[in-house]
Formats: sequence, structure tokens, C-alpha cells
Amino acid sequence: MPFAYDGLINLAAGLTKLKYEQVDVLGQLPSWKPGGLLTTWVICGVIGGGLYLLNRWAFEHLSLENSGDFFRFPQWRGAVLGFSIIYLIVAICCSQFGNGVLGLLTDNYHAHMPLSTGIIMALVVAYLTWSLGRWFLYRPDRFRDAWTVKKLA
Repeated sequence: MPFAYDGLINLAAGLTKLKYEQVDVLGQLPSWKPGGLLTTWVICGVIGGGLYLLNRWAFEHLSLENSGDFFRFPQWRGAVLGFSIIYLIVAICCSQFGNGVLGLLTDNYHAHMPLSTGIIMALVVAYLTWSLGRWFLYRPDRFRDAWTVKKLA
């Protein structure tokens, strides 16, 4: 989530032509004051608590063993795959994490990722996410076919 937040801030700053610091809402909270620290803790607590409750509810009510399927909501496969592709593109290609990976691979660290490199990295991440997502969500028994453009039935 921190990399996705960083990626969203970088995208918003690029689209609005503002500086990163002007768009970063959480970064503007004064963490040394009780109000800023409390706000950050409340946001983290709400997200963490919501995920815990969702996980607890899902564990009690959704059983893959009873349904005989490997994915509980098969009609949502496309939406899950699409969300995963977009999320990983933003979290990897638009954040400092992606910039760090690029620096490790090329031994050339940039302050910001060059646009052409970001586009190439986004295409690679999208393809890998699409292929692995097809394998996980549609046919775990057909690994080789997940990397092609064949329809997985």
C-alpha cells in the first residue's frame, strides 16, 4: 500500500503539474503534533480493522472446499484481474520502488523514472500480471497456456 500511495501521488502530481509535496495529503500532516499523528493512526487503524473484519467474515462464510472451485466468485475473475493489473502498474511503475528496481537493474539511479522507461516497465508488469492472473484465476492446471493469448475455458 505505501508504494501504491506513492505511485498515486506521483501520478496526481504529474497530471496536475504540481509538486509531489503539494499533492501528498498525508505528508502534509504534521507528525510531530498529536493531531497529525492521531489522524495517521486512525486511517491505518480503520484500514487494518476493515481488512481484519473482512478476512474474518470471509473465513467463516466462504468455503472453497464446499463449492468445489478454486475461486469463490468466478464471475469476478475479470474484475480481480483488471484491478490487479492496474494496482501493480501504479504500485511498481509510478513509485520509488519501481525507480529503485530500475536503478538496481541498470546501475543508473534517476530522481524520477524516465517516461519511456516507465511505459516499458508498465507493459512488462501488465503482461506478467495478466499471465500469472490468468493462471491463478482461470486454470491453475494449465500453466503453459496462461502465457499465450489462447482463451482459457
